[in-house]
Amino acid sequence: MKLNKTLIFKIAHAKAKKAHVKGECYAVTFGAALRDLYKDFKRAAFKHPKLRTWISKDGAHCRAYPTDEMGFFDAMQKQGISCKSAWVNVDSGALEFDGLRKYGKDGFDGAADALQTLAINVFTKWMS
Repeated sequence: MKLNKTLIFKIAHAKAKKAHVKGECYAVTFGAALRDLYKDFKRAAFKHPKLRTWISKDGAHCRAYPTDEMGFFDAMQKQGISCKSAWVNVDSGALEFDGLRKYGKDGFDGAADALQTLAINVFTKWMS
């Protein structure tokens, strides 16, 4: 079954009708249902064999972490950089690193934005 806008809106209307409280604005309820539906589709579509998906208990955050962390960290260290963890923020599409720094005495020697760019390039190459 292919999802088109008509079907998406029908699903969103069904969700909105269930959640709508009498006396409140239906357009606001429908807009919230539509946003939630698109977020669910985006998360479900974000699948990659080298990533594992994590969703917070309240459903507010969704991240994708490397499944083969040692292979990823080895690739980072070969470029003279290291980090505590790395993930893709599925909701924004941004690649984020925790504790990104140079690795070893002969590690990367450059500006912070160049370090971030190098880390993104290593992650992208590792994913392919």
